[in-house]
Amino acid sequence: MDFKKTIMKFILLTLLAFCGVAANCQTALPIQPAYRAFVKSNGLLFVSGQIAPSENDVNAIPFSTEAESALKKIVEILKVNNLSASEVVSCTVYLTDIKYFGEFNTIYRKYFKSPYPSRTLVAVQQLVRQARIEISVIASLKKNEN
Repeated sequence: MDFKKTIMKFILLTLLAFCGVAANCQTALPIQPAYRAFVKSNGLLFVSGQIAPSENDVNAIPFSTEAESALKKIVEILKVNNLSASEVVSCTVYLTDIKYFGEFNTIYRKYFKSPYPSRTLVAVQQLVRQARIEISVIASLKKNEN
């Protein structure tokens, strides 16, 4: 990998790791997250839970926009690791209201095609930054072994 690509990858990873943190910070110093955006281990890529950036009141945007934003962040992390949604083997989704289940399924099908990854969807009382959805995935680093 040449120097320019290495620098661009570093910048993208840094932005993904801190996405939404500095934008919503009320202090001079941003809060440092206590996690990594992703971890590679034993032939798998574990992507931490992703939410939409929360520059504004999340309820001011449609749920579909929020869900798409979280999925786009996941796709970007996959791209940085030379992967695509077809390498995702497991997906975990947290919704603050089960009423979004059907709408999320429609959006989900834009990003994941058959054969779909395994998926767990859990209704929860609350998520960080008043998010209505958080999504994490596990992807195989070995392409197309679904």
